Amino acid sequence: MLIVRCRTPLALLALCALSASAADAFACDKGQTLISPWQVNDNYCDCKDGSDEPKTSACLNGHFYCANTGYVGKYVPSSRVDDGVCDCCDGSDETRIKCPNTCAQLMESELVRQREKQAKLQAGLGKLAELKEKAQQKLTDLRSASAAAKEKLSALVDDVETAREKRDGAKEDRDAAVEKESDTVRAYTEAFTKALGEYLSSNSTLANALRDHQTFTSMMEERASRMANSSWSEEDENAFRAGSDAREAAAKIAAWWNEAKNATIDALDSMASYVLARDSARKERTAADVAVGDAESEVQKAEEQERQTRDDSEAYDRVASSTSWGQNHVLYAMKGECASLSVDGHSYEVCIGAEARQDGAHSLGRFDHWESDGNVAVYQGGSSCWQGPARSLRARFECGAELKVTHVDEPEKCTYTAVVESPSHCFATKTSSLNHMHHVFHSDEL
Repeated sequence: MLIVRCRTPLALLALCALSASAADAFACDKGQTLISPWQVNDNYCDCKDGSDEPKTSACLNGHFYCANTGYVGKYVPSSRVDDGVCDCCDGSDETRIKCPNTCAQLMESELVRQREKQAKLQAGLGKLAELKEKAQQKLTDLRSASAAAKEKLSALVDDVETAREKRDGAKEDRDAAVEKESDTVRAYTEAFTKALGEYLSSNSTLANALRDHQTFTSMMEERASRMANSSWSEEDENAFRAGSDAREAAAKIAAWWNEAKNATIDALDSMASYVLARDSARKERTAADVAVGDAESEVQKAEEQERQTRDDSEAYDRVASSTSWGQNHVLYAMKGECASLSVDGHSYEVCIGAEARQDGAHSLGRFDHWESDGNVAVYQGGSSCWQGPARSLRARFECGAELKVTHVDEPEKCTYTAVVESPSHCFATKTSSLNHMHHVFHSDEL
């Protein structure tokens, strides 16, 4: 519904309504409201969108246009009109004070900045052409390497299977050696027990013989002593000769000694043979353990070689299909390259497709993905921050002749931002004339 607004004495109400309805009436609120031309810039806000007071501060949501002849026009909030601060370089926003016209100086500064920017762009584009060639060569080499890896893969799969079969055979031999060692130890234990019994029995026989020998010796000594002092009678002699057991024991001492000695030697020989057999079985089992360990190592080596070769065989497809390397995969040519910047005593390093670090010791995360149409690199999963999150980094890439970190900030605890210049982000886009670059160089744009 069209609304006609008039603020005028009753006597002029009809004239106001007629003016508001005339062809030169001022339309606002997307054409829904008409006001008289003299109500524009009268320091009273008649339109909801504030467009009727561009040169006053009557409307809080209004905007004033700075023509800024010789530079770039821009809008500023109407509340800044006649506030005693020169917001427009031509001074048109202030009527109560005199503002110097700085548009020419700003234009000159802007032209210098644009020339530097263009020079940096041209240098970057030259580097970019080199990066494209380098990236294509690396991709070609990677394609060849992947194809070669695919050819090797089948043979490596067979090698893994052969190594596994060899390992399984070694395990079977080891199990047999373990069982043999167990049987030998058991036989050794039984033989040792038997030999020990025989040895102890022989020692018992020898001890009895020695005891009888001692008895006979004592009798002989007594006989000799008593005969010397004539106290040995005929009856004593008859009794001595009647002691046949002692004499027989004495006569058999040598035989018993040899028997006990031979039994002892046999027992020791028997134990020694079993010790040798046990040690031999133990050596076989140890050798089998070593063989199993060697075979296991060969399996792991073969499996690792197969895994690495399989990874190599898929590398080209992985890189070629990835969007992480930018247009024409130019960032792949820079993979692993790093740039650093020192800020407030801390060193920050950003690496292409790899890791970002602070002071060399703290990880700011590994590259994860791109955002903002490939202009912001996101690094995640960095070192844990004390009483805070894992460190992370968002690096905004801009055109530059070389890889260079120009700014680092920490807007939130352990969350970092950086600005990185790189030829990978130099693009030959259409550039607008400075006379048409509205709302580009100022933060007050709409």
